[in-house]
Amino acid sequence: MKVTVMSQENALKYSKIAKKDLIVVSIVGEKENPVVFDGDKVTDIFRMYFEDIERPYGLSKMPSREDFNGLKDFLDKNIDSVEEVVVHCYAGSSRSSACAVAIMRYLSEDDSFIWSSSDYVPNKLVLTHAIDELGVDLDESEIKALYDINDEAHMMCSEFVFDEER
Repeated sequence: MKVTVMSQENALKYSKIAKKDLIVVSIVGEKENPVVFDGDKVTDIFRMYFEDIERPYGLSKMPSREDFNGLKDFLDKNIDSVEEVVVHCYAGSSRSSACAVAIMRYLSEDDSFIWSSSDYVPNKLVLTHAIDELGVDLDESEIKALYDINDEAHMMCSEFVFDEER
């Protein structure tokens, strides 16, 4: 099963040209309208509404455990009838990558590309809620090790950019 992480803009474009059946996990801000996918290959959508934060910030809605209720049932219901799961948030780097990690672990897929890339910064609170909903066995020490790998990817990217500027 392919799990793809995308920005909202790319998910909308992709849904119009997709050649295989897919499901979408759509994550948008609390006050945003639901994303409307036009493609005929999108067979089902799981929608969540919260901001990309990990601790309280003003009146912004934090991800809560309740936001993920039903994600496991959604995947179980659809997984045998599609070839791909598209997970998107606005930028396609934080909320969506964290949710995609949990989905990939649930489906026994490899998530190393997320941790080793400077393109992704998985939201820790989203990851926590998603692995809880999906029953993924990932303890705190494993999570810390994954974030250490991700930090290293970001450091390497920063060093590369710095070296290029010389």
